[in-house]
Amino acid sequence: MQAEYRCRFGKDTSLEEIISKNAGQSVEELLHPERSPYISGLENAASLIRLHKEKGSEVTVIGDYDADGVLASAIMKMGLERFFGHPVRVRLPKRFSEGYGMNMAMVDEIRSGLVITVDNGIAAAEEVKRAKEKGLDVIVTDHHLPPANGILPDADVIVDPKATGRCGFDGYCGAGIAYRLVGCLVDDPQLLEKLVVFAGIATVADVVELHSDNRNLVNDSCRLLNARHATKGLNILTAYLGIEEVTESDYGFKIGPVINASGRLEDDGPSEVLELLTYDEVFFSPDMDREMCALADKLIKRNEERKEMVTSSLGRIHVNPTESPIVVFDELCSAGIIGIVAGKIAEQYNKPALVFCGTGDTVKGSGRSPGTINLKSMLDAASDLFIRYGGHAGAAGMTTYKKNLDSIQKQCANYLADKGLTGGTAHLYYDKEIRETDIPMILEELQQFRPFGQGNPQPVFKVGTFVLTERSGKYGRYMGSDNQHIKLFGEECDVVGFDMAAKWHGDRVIGVYGTLSYNVFNGFKRPQIEMTDITTYKKEDSSLKKVLSTLLTKKEI
Repeated sequence: MQAEYRCRFGKDTSLEEIISKNAGQSVEELLHPERSPYISGLENAASLIRLHKEKGSEVTVIGDYDADGVLASAIMKMGLERFFGHPVRVRLPKRFSEGYGMNMAMVDEIRSGLVITVDNGIAAAEEVKRAKEKGLDVIVTDHHLPPANGILPDADVIVDPKATGRCGFDGYCGAGIAYRLVGCLVDDPQLLEKLVVFAGIATVADVVELHSDNRNLVNDSCRLLNARHATKGLNILTAYLGIEEVTESDYGFKIGPVINASGRLEDDGPSEVLELLTYDEVFFSPDMDREMCALADKLIKRNEERKEMVTSSLGRIHVNPTESPIVVFDELCSAGIIGIVAGKIAEQYNKPALVFCGTGDTVKGSGRSPGTINLKSMLDAASDLFIRYGGHAGAAGMTTYKKNLDSIQKQCANYLADKGLTGGTAHLYYDKEIRETDIPMILEELQQFRPFGQGNPQPVFKVGTFVLTERSGKYGRYMGSDNQHIKLFGEECDVVGFDMAAKWHGDRVIGVYGTLSYNVFNGFKRPQIEMTDITTYKKEDSSLKKVLSTLLTKKEI
């Protein structure tokens, strides 16, 4: 059955007005965001670091295993090594054997000096207490909310806008906070350019809102990476990914996932990512370059393995589409990817999804919500059934007993029923209907409002009549290892659909919903529609379908 679409705005609504309303910000705020707003604790942290430079102290940075944590660690490592003039130790947690963030084992490893957390630490009150008892100075830099009990760590300095308040902007990711701190210490424009590239990638990968200074970080990052003003290691990774002109979309769908994959699949995988990102040899070193190229290739293949694991898990799982929330168990699924699997299910069925894995009585789970239901509030209704859980409106993690899964589903379902929030029935929306011939002009106008992403979504357009054109005897081609993607050819632009090949049935005239972007290949830029859905053009002669289908030659890329 065809999905029901509704238009958010009137036909005369300007593009500026659409973007402003969707972002919840004025055009002025989007085009001229504030730069480097005040952050409480930043100068105090910088002063303490300067004091430890005078002492010649050892410095340990404690990061995290996701993209934001690894990139924040890279920023702090490179920035502090330049500032101190000696190596800085970075300690990343191991997802499977240690879990998230700062732990007691890490603290016990540190003999003396200064400890700085990045992208974690605001909930590590006991660990910070142990560090202080050992005579260590501790700076906590984080961007997460403080724990529900309100107890903050007794660190020498806390830099966390969400915990301390009194900040001009509290939407930074962990790498954004790290970059701002290093900027107080280092006066080296070339190094700071390389570090802001990291901060911009993390800002997109961690899905924080693209408001205020985050817009500067991402725009600066894309511009500098395209000019190759990045570390040698990151330039190698970008080249191996085949990215000709970097956009924020590449951060979210190509570079970010590669950085994240190692932490999802390997216990100490993030350390390899950190090694590649911070590789920046000034002098030509063919042996090291070859080693880093091999490492980049390894990390990319690891992400491909992650994709295959997600596909396999989705194939094993039996989903009951009538229940809400959807609760499933996959014994063979890795704990590192259950969040991705949950997200895929939530997106497909437009319902909250909880995915659990494990081989014993105790199982780990991850939840995702399609956006219409607050996941954390739903889980609160079944709090007595979890050993521990935590999260926010869109995502959550949890541990429970396998025997509790049915009860969790029932208690959460009762909560949703009481609130009238069953999910699965939301209408789909687009922002404006346009003509195919308008696309190049609209796409050019859109560029000034980048970066798009969380908090500034790309407008979704409807092209009611899109006429396919013949190119080398074909109207399009299938792409992907399983021919799951499709590219259709048009006069003014092309249409690309990821995991949407099955939706095209050979029609030469179609209706398309999607966002607009440029496809860059061999230096040539061509407009394209990244479609979210395809519809049949009702006036199309159905007798053409069979003929046109035979003109499409299946090719892999």
